[in-house]
Amino acid sequence: MRMCFMNFFCINNMILILLISGCSVGSSDNFLEDLKNDNVAVRKNAISDLAGEDIEVTVPLLIQDMKEESSKEVRLAIIDALVEINSIGIFEKLIKKIQGNEENSKEYDLSVNALLGLLHDRDNDIRMSAIDALGEIEAADAVFPLGVLLSEEDRLIKLNVLRALRNIKDDKAVTAINLLLDNEDEIVKYNALQALRRIGEDR
Repeated sequence: MRMCFMNFFCINNMILILLISGCSVGSSDNFLEDLKNDNVAVRKNAISDLAGEDIEVTVPLLIQDMKEESSKEVRLAIIDALVEINSIGIFEKLIKKIQGNEENSKEYDLSVNALLGLLHDRDNDIRMSAIDALGEIEAADAVFPLGVLLSEEDRLIKLNVLRALRNIKDDKAVTAINLLLDNEDEIVKYNALQALRRIGEDR
């Protein structure tokens, strides 16, 4: 009974978000029905369609769905959708900020925070995908949380984090990356050097 009430409450909240944003009720009903469909493929298609809608609507919906979704395949699709929605370079963001056009910054911050919350997910594939996503959207706020992951033993985690930090290109990552220059793993050491060179090129 409690679970049914919670689902009803979450769905009502989603509809309210859609109505406030100006989306039609028919359109919102279709998205919400598909997101709750038993068929994984239907849910993934709904997520893909949402990525092309108004971000004020889609980002809160996708983040809420991530919290409730049990399928790894669908959760990975949500991460991909957040990347697609937020894939805009730091330079373009800076130009928008200078021009006083920051209407999308709230949704960007929501997306970054949601992805940061996945860095310690129980599923390693979700963690790896979140790391990649933060690098792709050049999330400067992710530099410190990503740097913490460099102390983990898992080589793939280290390499993914280094690639993400290389894409973000923020000086704050240098200290954490420097700690890997004495790493016994030559592949990790090489990628640490590459990351430092990439960051240095943009100074």
